[in-house]
Amino acid sequence: MVGLVSSPSPSADPMPTTAISGKPAGNSPDPRRYRALYPDRWHNFLHAHFRDAQQVGYFFGVSERTARDWWEGVTRSQGWAVAYAIETIPTAAQFLRAA
Repeated sequence: MVGLVSSPSPSADPMPTTAISGKPAGNSPDPRRYRALYPDRWHNFLHAHFRDAQQVGYFFGVSERTARDWWEGVTRSQGWAVAYAIETIPTAAQFLRAA
């Protein structure tokens, strides 16, 4: 049986922050930071590991347009593509986690 977690009240602050820095309290990573930094990280990962958009498309099995958009940084990666890269490219996890 799966237990349900009660959701916070609407007035509760979903992410307590420290008054001075505005960063999340404690050692929790800030999801907004990931959202802001990750597109560039994915773009840099592709350029470091593939010759061109065509090779990206072949490796990930995506359309030419999707591969080109990822290569040029027009669109973001999808979760399945990141997971596939981590599972199949030995340096992917370390590269994609780099700050």
